[in-house]
Amino acid sequence: MIDLELHEVDIDLCGEAAAFMSMSAAFTFDGGVRAELTRMAMLVRNRVERGLGPVVGINPQRFAPNLSDLVGVLAAKWELRKCTCATCGGRLVAMTENRLLQASADTIRSDDGSYA
Repeated sequence: MIDLELHEVDIDLCGEAAAFMSMSAAFTFDGGVRAELTRMAMLVRNRVERGLGPVVGINPQRFAPNLSDLVGVLAAKWELRKCTCATCGGRLVAMTENRLLQASADTIRSDDGSYA
């Protein structure tokens, strides 16, 4: 065994590498969490598709990245929030039938239509 001293190094990743690293977080979760992330991503995609028609009102038109990238974005947020709700601080529950306990992929700012 070699006794080596380790030093932390900050690396500035290009956009594609940073996106992949955040997306790769989705593969470290158990099956229930991955299924929950996919469920939320599909809900976002459905919201975006419904919003592609004529826009009436004050809400912005919604848009999102492709499904696999969106799951990666949600996985990074899930991990960043340490599996807690950003609104109430409660523990997020994966794969629950109780719709009141299901996580929601709402936008952070309502005036910005991006789910990215």
